[in-house]
Amino acid sequence: LVYKPEDKTLPQQTIVPKLFGSATNRLLIYDVSGTIYYSAVGILDEFSEEAGAGYFRDFYNDTSECLGIEDYLNGCLITKQNGLYYVTINDLFNSQSVSADSTIGLNIKKVSEIGQEYAGDHIIVSDIVYAFDSNSGSLVIGCYQNAFGNVVSGEVLVPSEYVGSVDLGISEQRRKLVYSSEAEVFILYYGASMKDGLVLTKTGSLFPRQLNKPMFDFVRFNQGIM
Repeated sequence: LVYKPEDKTLPQQTIVPKLFGSATNRLLIYDVSGTIYYSAVGILDEFSEEAGAGYFRDFYNDTSECLGIEDYLNGCLITKQNGLYYVTINDLFNSQSVSADSTIGLNIKKVSEIGQEYAGDHIIVSDIVYAFDSNSGSLVIGCYQNAFGNVVSGEVLVPSEYVGSVDLGISEQRRKLVYSSEAEVFILYYGASMKDGLVLTKTGSLFPRQLNKPMFDFVRFNQGIM
């Protein structure tokens, strides 16, 4: 893939992808340079500025690794190791930003300061982002849309003292947070084999769970996990 500036005097840029994501009918690519490129609307392989493509990087001076790009509300959720960002792109403009948090047609808002080590440290359920905060060891609401239509950070659901009370070393291990829509509970799987889990309810109850085979062996996340 090649990014083509509208100014023909500028060189074209070869995109070397590290991470893909789709949001607002665009393809977004996190490049090895740390730049996030977005395609033209509805044309996922079109990265020319004339068609409406653009890019952004170094927003909020956050140089941490990008872990995820997901469709969220009217924009996209960018997950970095140092926080969650909500990005909206105006379809009528192409934008290029190398340092600012907003330009014409592009708005980038840091909505949460939580730490993320793995893409599976958070999950989106009914437009609410629930996350395991690797900084505090707590289960939190990473962000949600409030009554005024603003995307904001939320509260701590299960504090680190409670999560750490079982002394399982979860913060030092591979993890994936999932949600059981059937039981309405969160399951924080952890460990090299992903066979151990910690069940967390919204009311704060907590108990361990162990599978007889790794979580990824289950077809389409059955057992009520969505």
